[in-house]
Amino acid sequence: MLTVVLQNANIEIVKTKRGKELLSSEMVEARKRANSTEYRPDILHQCLLMLLDSPLNKAGHLRVLIELSIGKVVTLNKTIRIPRVYSRFSGLLVQLLERHRIYSEGERIELMKVEKERLESFISNESIKVGLSKEGENFFDTLNCDIKAHAEKQNKEHAHSIEVRSEISEQKEIPEYVFYINAISSGEDPNTGMHHILSLSAYALSAATCCSKICTYFEETLNVF
Repeated sequence: MLTVVLQNANIEIVKTKRGKELLSSEMVEARKRANSTEYRPDILHQCLLMLLDSPLNKAGHLRVLIELSIGKVVTLNKTIRIPRVYSRFSGLLVQLLERHRIYSEGERIELMKVEKERLESFISNESIKVGLSKEGENFFDTLNCDIKAHAEKQNKEHAHSIEVRSEISEQKEIPEYVFYINAISSGEDPNTGMHHILSLSAYALSAATCCSKICTYFEETLNVF
């Protein structure tokens, strides 16, 4: 299972003449603040659409967590469909911040929840934590080596059983990775407590593009079509 943490998501409710809205950098209310450029819920929207629409997610290989700038974590049901129109997405997050839960209509399935536990509670101690930076090591070379080493270890552990070894070769396994991606326009790259700091490109990439490249790599690795 691959986990993507969209961190530093700076979402806040403000009252305007139109009612309650998510604070965004282009709003008059945001321009009055020194950190106005940090309010970019549209980046979170783009990332969620990219991740949840991916074949990797639909095949059940992806988990998405949102870490808010205030330290709280939002969990998402795999069946959730994020509104494609930003205004509707904004309204959904306003409801989430006020009620701490979003349910589906009819069956009342919990789709989004603001958790009480900190992020560490949702991350396994065995997971490999990966931060992204333009100055990091080559993403593709590093992960290719990691996954190859993981496969060799798995084969050695099950070398006593030809049947089990055959099943492993047919069902490709990968280490439990956790990728940390900033859901803001600019800021320090996550590097504290990371096992790897990796670079997806020699060029600066948007958060949504990073999400796309990560999903594409693992779709190819796991033969998800």
